[in-house]
Formats: sequence, C-alpha cells, structure tokens
Amino acid sequence: MKLSTKTESLTIMKSKFTNPYFQFLFYCLFTVSQISIAQPSNQPQKQTLTLIQKQELKATETKIKSLLSQNPRVPELHLNLGNNYWQQGRDGKPIRHYLAAIKLNPNYAEAYYNLANIYFEQGEHELAVENYEKAIELKPNLLQAWNGLANALIDEKKYSEAIEKYQKVISLDSKNKDAVYNLCSVYIYSALYNKAISACKSATEIVGDARSFNNLGNSYFRTNQFDLALDNYKKALSLDSELPEAHFNIAAISLVHNKNKSEALSHQKILEVIDPQKGHKLLALIKSSGI
Repeated sequence: MKLSTKTESLTIMKSKFTNPYFQFLFYCLFTVSQISIAQPSNQPQKQTLTLIQKQELKATETKIKSLLSQNPRVPELHLNLGNNYWQQGRDGKPIRHYLAAIKLNPNYAEAYYNLANIYFEQGEHELAVENYEKAIELKPNLLQAWNGLANALIDEKKYSEAIEKYQKVISLDSKNKDAVYNLCSVYIYSALYNKAISACKSATEIVGDARSFNNLGNSYFRTNQFDLALDNYKKALSLDSELPEAHFNIAAISLVHNKNKSEALSHQKILEVIDPQKGHKLLALIKSSGI
C-alpha cells in the first residue's frame, strides 16, 4: 500500500517551495513502510522454499493425506493440509480444505481465520472481512484475526474502523508487535500525524526495526519537524542499509529542506540498484527541484 495523497498533506510546506509541481511530486512520492500482513494460524511465514523444504512439505502432505483417507471427518487434518498447501504456494487448494474443516466443525475459529487470510492474499477483501469477523465472533481473543481484519479494512480505506481494531488488540496485548506497528502506519494514512508520532514512538520501542523508525520519521516530517524526521530516517538506515523508503525519504528531505542536491543524488544512485522504480521517481524529483 502506498501513502495516500491528501489535500492537507500537499499544503504543509507551501510557503517554503514555490514550484507547485515540485510540491505535488514531493508529497506524492514520500513513502511510508507497508502494513504487515497476517499469516495463517499456526503456520510459519510463507517464504521462498529450498529444495529440501519442498521435499519435507511434500512428505508431510503425503502423511496428512494418508491420515485423511482413514479419518476423513477430522477437521484438524483438513486445516493442517490446507496450511501445508498454503506454504507450498498451491493456490486454490488451501481454500477447499479450510471450507471442509468448517463444514465438519462450524465453530472452528482458526479455519475461518486461515480462510480469511487466503481471501485477503487474493484481494477478495469483502470475503476476508466476513471470515475474520466470524473467527472473532467464535474466538474473541484470537488477536491474529483482529489484526487481519484491520489489514483488510485498510485496503478498503476504512481507516477509522481499522484503528479501532488495532486498538482492541493493544487493549488485550499492549506489546503486540503487529498491532503497534500497524496503528502507527494507519494514523499516517489517515493524516492524523500527531497521533501517529505517539503510536510510531511505541512501534520503535516495541518493534524496533528499520521500518518503524522510517514511519516515525514520516510522522515528524508531516508535522514540519524536519530535523527529527531526518534523524529517524538515518536510524532506519543504520538498522537496514537497503531500506528503499529510508533512502528515498532522506534524499527527498535533504533536497527540499536542506537544499543538498549531492546527498540526494548519492541516495538516488543506491536506489537505482535496490529499487529502480523509486530511483526513477527520485531522479524526477531531483530534476524538477531546480536546485
């Protein structure tokens, strides 16, 4: 998800920069780190698989199928096979087994949650919301489902509802990394920048990764606290030297606020390698600046 362009955000620094195109380009391109995505219940994060991992998953698939042939009415076996297919990246097959688990046990919250994650991944956000809500109805303390529901609401630009869901998670678990990090991001998307500063500070303390510092930098930038913004972008890079958002944002703020074209160009060269699309956008910004 990209940072949405809002009228109020385009006018923050109007008095400082007289080129309207430059103002517009700068605010459109300023980048916030993405919302984190929910993962299926009790399943490792999906990743690029090695040959050995593929073979292990295939062997597990064979074992689960064997058990299912003997016990076809065990919902947990369908859930586990769905998870196995999901991790293998076999599109479509997880849905069939999550639905089978639900048919056998209509109160199986984890199956609804995992089904919702698949729909979310496929861009079927209405179905995702419906199944996250059913999972929560059956198991109100299933925090992953609250987080997943909020993520789906963000993709539908229902920011105020998403904020409520993340706050619910934090009320149940004040150190829940996904909710703390995502609340910071959604406040930025909503242009609630003062609230974003507080939420993003919490994210840097609880999550502490490069993207949380990048988002705190965005919050300071949006409230005209440029030195604090730059400090946090640099902190982000100290934690992850190849974070594209931080390179872009340091270059942009150096160019616009500090009139430092050489620093902007140095980051643009790095972006050409690690994220050519952002590198191209930054080059356009540099050329339009007239500096």
